[in-house]
Amino acid sequence: MARNTFWFLLLTLALVVNVWAQETEKATSPGRSLKVNVNYQKGFNTENFTFGNLAPVLMLANKRQNIHEIEINNLSIRRMEEYSFTGVQAVRNNFELAFRYQYDWRILKRDQGIDPYLGFSLLSGFNRRKIEPHTSSIYESLRLDFSNTLSLVPGIRYNLPRSFFLDFNIPIDFLTLLTQHQWVRNPNLPVRQQRYWLPADLRPYPEIFQRLHIRLGAGVRF
Repeated sequence: MARNTFWFLLLTLALVVNVWAQETEKATSPGRSLKVNVNYQKGFNTENFTFGNLAPVLMLANKRQNIHEIEINNLSIRRMEEYSFTGVQAVRNNFELAFRYQYDWRILKRDQGIDPYLGFSLLSGFNRRKIEPHTSSIYESLRLDFSNTLSLVPGIRYNLPRSFFLDFNIPIDFLTLLTQHQWVRNPNLPVRQQRYWLPADLRPYPEIFQRLHIRLGAGVRF
């Protein structure tokens, strides 16, 4: 499984580099934009609505007038204390970082009004979770999660005057690769068993039509 994970990442990286090299030849000057996204996600048993996901995006147009996007999708640092009747039980420290690369094929290539596109994106994420116990009933632990998700992204941009624009798209995830490393300082286990990698999990999405993810964005080019 580790070998499959390596080849999957290598092929994905090669695809991204190949597209970038071919499409940015004689590219125009980069256009920078800052978007604020509204995300709505609904699954079979879950529903999630968030507002204010500030996502800075670097946009680079190529000679075919298609768009490369590099986005800081998520950056989060959280510290949470868990209490009981006797006081603090543990402290959880979470760090999350995610980047999205997206290539947008503009269908009509309009500089004004409605500009539909079909995107292909790679979302890479990292999550670090550490538990610091304040009681002997909880073990100190560290968990690292790595994820890579491939998506098709049909969308529409509406170009407004003075370089402003609106963006509406529906990411459709079709493949995700997950890997995880976990360490639990349990004195009842041998040291070698306190650290382990979970097998890489390659997940296709046969239920893509049972899930809904909508992104609404507003931004400005400068």
